[in-house]
Amino acid sequence: MERKEGRVKVGFSRFLWAGIVIVLCAAPCNAVVEVATGDTLNVGTGYPNEQINDWVDVYGTMNMYPGAYIGWYIRTNDGSTVNIRGGTVVMGTDVAAGAQVTVYGTYFEIGGTEYYPGDEVAINYYNDGPLTVVYEGGTQVDLIIDCQEGATVTLAAPGPVDPVQLIQDLIDKVASFNLHQGIDNSLDAKLDAALNALDDVNANNDVAAINTLQAFINAVEAQRDNKITDAQATELIADAQAIIDLLSA
Repeated sequence: MERKEGRVKVGFSRFLWAGIVIVLCAAPCNAVVEVATGDTLNVGTGYPNEQINDWVDVYGTMNMYPGAYIGWYIRTNDGSTVNIRGGTVVMGTDVAAGAQVTVYGTYFEIGGTEYYPGDEVAINYYNDGPLTVVYEGGTQVDLIIDCQEGATVTLAAPGPVDPVQLIQDLIDKVASFNLHQGIDNSLDAKLDAALNALDDVNANNDVAAINTLQAFINAVEAQRDNKITDAQATELIADAQAIIDLLSA
Protein backbone atom coordinates (compact mmCIF):
# COMPACT_ATOMS: atom_id res chain seq x y z
CA MET A 1 0.00 0.00 0.00
CA GLU A 2 1.44 3.36 -1.00
CA ARG A 3 2.65 5.53 1.85
CA LYS A 4 2.05 9.25 1.69
CA GLU A 5 3.68 11.59 4.17
CA GLY A 6 3.45 15.27 4.92
CA ARG A 7 0.91 17.84 3.82
CA VAL A 8 -1.51 16.96 1.06
CA LYS A 9 -3.11 19.62 -1.11
CA VAL A 10 -6.17 18.62 -3.10
CA GLY A 11 -9.07 20.30 -4.79
CA PHE A 12 -12.24 21.49 -3.06
CA SER A 13 -15.84 20.73 -3.87
CA ARG A 14 -19.08 22.08 -2.50
CA PHE A 15 -21.27 19.33 -4.00
CA LEU A 16 -21.61 17.42 -0.75
CA TRP A 17 -22.72 20.43 1.26
CA ALA A 18 -24.99 21.70 -1.47
CA GLY A 19 -26.76 18.36 -1.24
CA ILE A 20 -26.91 18.59 2.55
CA VAL A 21 -28.43 22.08 2.32
CA ILE A 22 -31.14 20.72 0.02
CA VAL A 23 -31.89 17.89 2.45
CA LEU A 24 -31.91 20.23 5.43
CA CYS A 25 -34.26 22.64 3.70
CA ALA A 26 -36.71 19.77 3.35
CA ALA A 27 -36.39 19.03 7.08
CA PRO A 28 -37.12 21.14 10.16
CA CYS A 29 -34.41 23.83 10.31
CA ASN A 30 -34.61 24.53 14.04
CA ALA A 31 -33.10 21.25 15.25
CA VAL A 32 -29.47 22.42 15.27
CA VAL A 33 -27.31 21.75 18.34
CA GLU A 34 -25.06 24.79 18.71
CA VAL A 35 -21.79 24.77 20.64
CA ALA A 36 -21.18 28.42 21.50
CA THR A 37 -17.77 30.06 21.67
CA GLY A 38 -16.14 29.12 24.98
CA ASP A 39 -18.42 26.10 25.48
CA THR A 40 -17.44 22.43 25.20
CA LEU A 41 -19.67 19.58 24.04
CA ASN A 42 -18.57 16.01 24.81
CA VAL A 43 -20.33 13.22 22.93
CA GLY A 44 -19.83 9.49 23.49
CA THR A 45 -20.33 6.58 25.85
CA GLY A 46 -20.12 7.73 29.44
CA TYR A 47 -21.32 11.25 28.66
CA PRO A 48 -24.87 12.59 28.89
CA ASN A 49 -24.66 13.27 25.15
CA GLU A 50 -24.17 9.95 23.37
CA GLN A 51 -26.57 10.20 20.44
CA ILE A 52 -27.43 13.45 18.69
CA ASN A 53 -29.91 13.02 15.87
CA ASP A 54 -29.57 16.60 14.66
CA TRP A 55 -26.68 18.51 13.09
CA VAL A 56 -24.11 20.27 15.24
CA ASP A 57 -22.91 23.83 14.62
CA VAL A 58 -19.57 24.30 16.42
CA TYR A 59 -18.17 27.68 17.43
CA GLY A 60 -16.47 26.40 20.61
CA THR A 61 -15.04 22.93 21.26
CA MET A 62 -16.54 19.53 20.48
CA ASN A 63 -15.01 16.23 21.59
CA MET A 64 -16.25 12.96 20.10
CA TYR A 65 -15.46 9.74 21.95
CA PRO A 66 -16.21 6.06 21.21
CA GLY A 67 -19.95 5.48 21.08
CA ALA A 68 -20.74 8.96 19.80
CA TYR A 69 -23.39 9.22 17.08
CA ILE A 70 -24.23 12.35 15.09
CA GLY A 71 -27.26 11.73 12.90
CA TRP A 72 -26.77 14.66 10.52
CA TYR A 73 -23.46 16.48 10.19
CA ILE A 74 -20.94 18.71 11.96
CA ARG A 75 -20.29 22.23 10.72
CA THR A 76 -17.15 23.83 12.08
CA ASN A 77 -16.68 27.59 12.15
CA ASP A 78 -13.61 29.81 12.30
CA GLY A 79 -11.96 29.49 15.70
CA SER A 80 -13.72 26.25 16.61
CA THR A 81 -12.03 23.00 17.69
CA VAL A 82 -13.27 19.47 16.99
CA ASN A 83 -11.48 16.37 18.29
CA ILE A 84 -12.69 13.04 16.89
CA ARG A 85 -11.55 10.08 18.98
CA GLY A 86 -14.31 7.73 17.90
CA GLY A 87 -17.94 7.54 16.88
CA THR A 88 -19.94 8.07 13.72
CA VAL A 89 -21.04 11.16 11.80
CA VAL A 90 -23.66 10.12 9.27
CA MET A 91 -23.60 13.01 6.78
CA GLY A 92 -20.08 14.31 7.28
CA THR A 93 -17.97 17.11 8.71
CA ASP A 94 -17.47 20.47 7.01
CA VAL A 95 -14.07 21.90 7.97
CA ALA A 96 -13.71 25.69 7.86
CA ALA A 97 -10.31 27.20 7.06
CA GLY A 98 -10.11 28.72 10.53
CA ALA A 99 -11.15 25.58 12.44
CA GLN A 100 -8.91 23.03 14.13
CA VAL A 101 -10.10 19.48 13.43
CA THR A 102 -8.04 16.57 14.73
CA VAL A 103 -8.84 12.92 14.05
CA TYR A 104 -7.21 10.40 16.40
CA GLY A 105 -6.56 6.82 15.36
CA THR A 106 -4.04 4.03 14.90
CA TYR A 107 -4.45 3.78 11.11
CA PHE A 108 -5.58 6.20 8.41
CA GLU A 109 -6.34 5.75 4.72
CA ILE A 110 -7.76 7.98 1.97
CA GLY A 111 -8.40 6.58 -1.49
CA GLY A 112 -6.06 3.64 -1.00
CA THR A 113 -3.19 5.79 0.33
CA GLU A 114 -2.04 5.30 3.91
CA TYR A 115 -1.33 8.25 6.18
CA TYR A 116 0.32 8.55 9.57
CA PRO A 117 -0.04 10.57 12.79
CA GLY A 118 1.35 14.03 12.25
CA ASP A 119 0.12 14.29 8.66
CA GLU A 120 -2.17 17.12 7.67
CA VAL A 121 -4.69 16.37 4.95
CA ALA A 122 -7.09 18.53 2.96
CA ILE A 123 -9.88 16.17 2.01
CA ASN A 124 -12.42 16.59 -0.75
CA TYR A 125 -14.82 13.71 -0.23
CA TYR A 126 -15.99 13.43 -3.84
CA ASN A 127 -12.45 13.52 -5.22
CA ASP A 128 -10.68 11.53 -2.50
CA GLY A 129 -13.29 9.34 -0.84
CA PRO A 130 -13.81 8.88 2.89
CA LEU A 131 -11.15 9.06 5.57
CA THR A 132 -10.89 5.49 6.88
CA VAL A 133 -9.87 5.45 10.53
CA VAL A 134 -9.07 2.51 12.79
CA TYR A 135 -9.36 3.29 16.47
CA GLU A 136 -7.81 1.53 19.44
CA GLY A 137 -9.54 -1.81 19.88
CA GLY A 138 -9.90 -2.29 16.12
CA THR A 139 -13.09 -0.31 15.53
CA GLN A 140 -13.08 1.05 11.98
CA VAL A 141 -15.19 3.84 10.50
CA ASP A 142 -15.28 5.81 7.27
CA LEU A 143 -15.58 9.53 7.98
CA ILE A 144 -17.03 11.86 5.37
CA ILE A 145 -14.94 15.03 5.61
CA ASP A 146 -14.93 18.01 3.27
CA CYS A 147 -12.38 20.78 3.78
CA GLN A 148 -13.09 24.32 2.71
CA GLU A 149 -10.37 26.05 0.71
CA GLY A 150 -7.28 26.44 2.88
CA ALA A 151 -8.52 24.05 5.56
CA THR A 152 -6.73 20.92 6.77
CA VAL A 153 -7.42 18.06 9.14
CA THR A 154 -4.65 16.87 11.46
CA LEU A 155 -4.21 13.13 11.97
CA ALA A 156 -2.95 12.12 15.40
CA ALA A 157 -2.12 9.07 17.48
CA PRO A 158 -4.58 8.24 20.25
CA GLY A 159 -4.01 10.75 23.01
CA PRO A 160 -3.84 10.02 26.72
CA VAL A 161 -7.08 9.85 28.66
CA ASP A 162 -5.34 9.95 32.04
CA PRO A 163 -6.10 13.40 33.53
CA VAL A 164 -2.69 13.46 35.23
CA GLN A 165 -0.99 13.06 31.85
CA LEU A 166 -3.31 15.62 30.28
CA ILE A 167 -2.41 18.17 32.97
CA GLN A 168 1.28 17.45 32.42
CA ASP A 169 0.75 17.99 28.69
CA LEU A 170 -0.92 21.31 29.49
CA ILE A 171 2.08 22.32 31.63
CA ASP A 172 4.32 21.56 28.66
CA LYS A 173 2.09 23.62 26.38
CA VAL A 174 2.24 26.63 28.72
CA ALA A 175 6.04 26.36 28.69
CA SER A 176 6.09 26.18 24.88
CA PHE A 177 4.29 29.54 24.62
CA ASN A 178 7.22 31.38 26.30
CA LEU A 179 4.92 33.60 28.31
CA HIS A 180 6.02 36.36 30.66
CA GLN A 181 7.77 34.69 33.60
CA GLY A 182 5.28 35.93 36.17
CA ILE A 183 2.33 34.65 34.14
CA ASP A 184 4.09 31.36 33.38
CA ASN A 185 4.84 30.79 37.08
CA SER A 186 1.28 31.63 38.10
CA LEU A 187 -0.26 29.22 35.59
CA ASP A 188 2.25 26.48 36.46
CA ALA A 189 1.42 26.85 40.15
CA LYS A 190 -2.27 26.24 39.47
CA LEU A 191 -1.57 23.21 37.28
CA ASP A 192 0.86 21.82 39.86
CA ALA A 193 -1.85 22.23 42.50
CA ALA A 194 -4.26 20.28 40.29
CA LEU A 195 -1.69 17.48 39.93
CA ASN A 196 -1.15 17.41 43.69
CA ALA A 197 -4.90 17.22 44.25
CA LEU A 198 -5.16 14.18 41.99
CA ASP A 199 -2.26 12.52 43.83
CA ASP A 200 -4.09 12.99 47.13
CA VAL A 201 -5.99 9.93 48.39
CA ASN A 202 -8.80 12.17 49.61
CA ALA A 203 -12.11 11.23 48.00
CA ASN A 204 -12.70 14.87 47.06
CA ASN A 205 -9.47 15.13 45.06
CA ASP A 206 -11.29 15.42 41.74
CA VAL A 207 -13.36 18.34 43.03
CA ALA A 208 -10.23 20.11 44.26
CA ALA A 209 -8.50 19.55 40.91
CA ILE A 210 -11.54 20.86 39.04
CA ASN A 211 -11.62 24.00 41.18
CA THR A 212 -7.93 24.60 40.57
CA LEU A 213 -8.32 24.08 36.83
CA GLN A 214 -11.19 26.56 36.84
CA ALA A 215 -8.88 29.04 38.57
CA PHE A 216 -6.37 28.36 35.76
CA ILE A 217 -9.05 29.15 33.16
CA ASN A 218 -9.96 32.37 34.96
CA ALA A 219 -6.29 33.42 35.10
CA VAL A 220 -5.82 32.75 31.39
CA GLU A 221 -9.00 34.64 30.51
CA ALA A 222 -7.81 37.61 32.57
CA GLN A 223 -4.66 37.84 30.43
CA ARG A 224 -6.33 37.28 27.05
CA ASP A 225 -5.12 39.87 24.51
CA ASN A 226 -2.68 41.15 27.13
CA LYS A 227 0.14 38.81 28.18
CA ILE A 228 -1.53 35.89 26.38
CA THR A 229 -2.69 36.08 22.78
CA ASP A 230 -6.31 35.35 21.92
CA ALA A 231 -5.34 32.15 20.08
CA GLN A 232 -3.16 30.93 22.96
CA ALA A 233 -5.89 31.68 25.51
CA THR A 234 -8.50 29.82 23.48
CA GLU A 235 -6.24 26.76 23.20
CA LEU A 236 -5.26 26.69 26.88
CA ILE A 237 -8.83 27.15 28.07
CA ALA A 238 -10.12 24.43 25.73
CA ASP A 239 -7.50 21.97 27.03
CA ALA A 240 -8.25 22.79 30.66
CA GLN A 241 -12.00 22.53 30.09
CA ALA A 242 -11.55 19.12 28.46
CA ILE A 243 -9.76 17.89 31.61
CA ILE A 244 -12.52 19.33 33.80
CA ASP A 245 -15.12 17.51 31.68
CA LEU A 246 -13.15 14.28 31.98
CA LEU A 247 -12.94 14.58 35.77
CA SER A 248 -16.61 15.57 36.02
CA ALA A 249 -17.67 12.51 34.05
